[in-house]
Amino acid sequence: MNTQTQIATLVHDHLGEVFHAAVKEYAARVEAGVDARLPLIDRNQLTATEAVVVATELIRAMDLNLFDVAMWFRRPVAARGEVQGA
Repeated sequence: MNTQTQIATLVHDHLGEVFHAAVKEYAARVEAGVDARLPLIDRNQLTATEAVVVATELIRAMDLNLFDVAMWFRRPVAARGEVQGA
């Protein structure tokens, strides 16, 4: 196995671990009311297509439907200064 193949395999093997950890950390920060707009999501670093691909795959992986997502989308988030339960 050459170095490029080894790197590609390493990246592929650990991508899931890194992705899951990042999603869990981001969700925890939002739920805790920490400003989720920290440098975590910079609209200049991703394309709309990349964002939708990831969002769609998360929705599919968690077996959600658009009704479920619509309910969560409307949910107030403390990090955006919205009042819980309003």
